[in-house]
Amino acid sequence: MPGGARGPAGYGGTPPKRGWGWLWGGVAGAVFTALVGGTTLVATGNWGGPKSAEPDFAGNNFHSDLCAITELDALKRDHTVRESSGSPDGSASERNTLDQSHCTKSLSKSDSSGSGTVSVSVEWHKKQEPLIEFEDRQRAFSDRESGSDGYRVTGLEDVGHDAFLITRLGDGGSSDSFSTATLAVREGWVTVEMRWTWLTGGSGSSSSATPDRQQVSDWLEEDTKGLLRGLKEAPGSGSSEDSESEEPEGPDGDAPDDGSDPGDGPEPPSSGGSGGLDQARSPDRRAAVGTVHPG
Repeated sequence: MPGGARGPAGYGGTPPKRGWGWLWGGVAGAVFTALVGGTTLVATGNWGGPKSAEPDFAGNNFHSDLCAITELDALKRDHTVRESSGSPDGSASERNTLDQSHCTKSLSKSDSSGSGTVSVSVEWHKKQEPLIEFEDRQRAFSDRESGSDGYRVTGLEDVGHDAFLITRLGDGGSSDSFSTATLAVREGWVTVEMRWTWLTGGSGSSSSATPDRQQVSDWLEEDTKGLLRGLKEAPGSGSSEDSESEEPEGPDGDAPDDGSDPGDGPEPPSSGGSGGLDQARSPDRRAAVGTVHPG
């Protein structure tokens, strides 16, 4: 009869041997589980590791028109600042991991035949905190070689959470004459670069028109602080003076009397957001690097 060999009397036949069905069933189950898990992984982006921290922009809002808040009051005291030739003079980009905004303006001076530019770039890092590599990125200028030019990198205080001034020097870095200076600032997950570049007008131009390094540092520091204040304003809000609404006039030309004190009313929200808390909790890793030269 079908089945296994007969067993001892009274016990019936021996059960048939198990086939490979149980093995294939287990494999199919494992494959199904993996497919479901993979689908969930792709849909949610959760690879089982720790979730990335929420970006902390320290109250700095994204501005697509960066030139509108780049006032450059310090540079205007010594330069004529005008919109760059060509259109547009600024640009902006919003991506999944990084938002960027840029602005470039042209510079001239009445006592010099030279000309220059000031370029401003702001980046809002959404996935990776820039603190991890910010300082090394600035120090890396000491590893660059450009003929006989050297670089000086100096840490600055009282600008953002970290700030470095990078100047490109001539004559192997031994001279204080230079034509390019960049102030790089980190504030939370936002990085700002303001770069001043000056080109002399040729051999007949006056060297006295070239500012010294400290003067340029002061310009960039003051104007970068002004830019950071502008970033903390809501996009399109303008200055605090411009944003004050005018009261409607009554029939006699005066403001209508509604029985309330003009000084009363809710206080406007702070434009700085959580800047104070961010300043306290964000690491402040400024360090003066001193004079560095390629090599």
